[in-house]
Amino acid sequence: MPRRGENIRKRQDKRWEGRYIVSYDEVTGKARYRSVYADAYGEVKRKLAEEKEKGREIRRREGDGILFQTIPRRWLDGMKLRIRPQTHGKYHDLIEKHLIPRLGEMDIRDLTTSAVHQFLDQQSQSGRLNGTGGVAAGTLRTMVYIIRSALDFAADEGLCAPMRGKIIQPPAETAEVVALTLEEQRQLEEYLWDDPDRSRQGILLCLYTGLRLGEICGLTWGDIDLDERVIRVRRAVQRVHYPEGSHTGKRTELNVGKPKSASSVREIPLPSFMASLLNLTSEAKDRETMKNCYFLTGNEKAMEPRTYQYRFKTYLKAAGLPSVKFHVLRHTFATRCLTSGADVKSLSEILGHSNANITLDRYVHSSLQIKRLQIERAVPAFWGQKSGQLAENL
Repeated sequence: MPRRGENIRKRQDKRWEGRYIVSYDEVTGKARYRSVYADAYGEVKRKLAEEKEKGREIRRREGDGILFQTIPRRWLDGMKLRIRPQTHGKYHDLIEKHLIPRLGEMDIRDLTTSAVHQFLDQQSQSGRLNGTGGVAAGTLRTMVYIIRSALDFAADEGLCAPMRGKIIQPPAETAEVVALTLEEQRQLEEYLWDDPDRSRQGILLCLYTGLRLGEICGLTWGDIDLDERVIRVRRAVQRVHYPEGSHTGKRTELNVGKPKSASSVREIPLPSFMASLLNLTSEAKDRETMKNCYFLTGNEKAMEPRTYQYRFKTYLKAAGLPSVKFHVLRHTFATRCLTSGADVKSLSEILGHSNANITLDRYVHSSLQIKRLQIERAVPAFWGQKSGQLAENL
């Protein structure tokens, strides 16, 4: 059987065909292919390896003048079918707007670790396109991944020797977790429960279950089991940027796809009071007909996440609260669970994290209230008695 990535297939005439790249279009960077044929899989695999090695040798001899700008484009073209559309768009923008303007004209043989580190330093200081400072640490780390991967690809293709030295990965920054205070949460809840229409119910669901913005926009009535009181997260909605245009010719499209990661596909217990509220919603009385309809819209067209985020901000303003990001609802849910004594493993699964360490790193040390709770639990009970005795002796 052919292995994935070998580019070998069995034709209808029973012969085996192996395809290999011979060149790339100078304008688009797309690959041009040739084929070898044989009656047996092993034979065509041998021929394919020989042709690839010949091509590498030619490229080694003719490698003068290969500019770095062609390498990440070729690498990304080969990654198109392996990554999500939104990830492809993100990589494309970083390549075209950051990497190529600074490094694109360099011969790939001159691209040393020192040159890459100088580029990263410049980006950390003044890399933002609007001129307001440096790019975020996470963006720098993604750039390093792209450069490393593109150069590994170039070395595998025989376009250059493997880079000497190691590109140092910028340290990750742990963003401060912002959650609503208890008083702010109370104000928001009072406003939402005063007139809990479908849109406000969606905000309450995020506040009480930790759903992400894209996940609540992708929630259908078929995902809500009111009898078992469970929400099944199966999809997420996101506006995706297509640099070269989508199949419809549009540069951006609303994409309904899988959630953020495999662990994000999950089941979340629905609080009983929320199940009772949803049972009163008209759509809940006709679940079989409405199962393919989205919860927020009541029809088969998903809510635009940006639209729902704007709506959330109008709710905050009406409730007399400062403007915050939609994700604060998720942070608030996680923080309240921890301060109430929830175990981290269960919370991690509810949030859709791949492991409990992510939950620990992000939330356990984020709140003074959580820290105070941990100290109160850790200090032995008899210390209170001793401190009382000390106070009497003063």
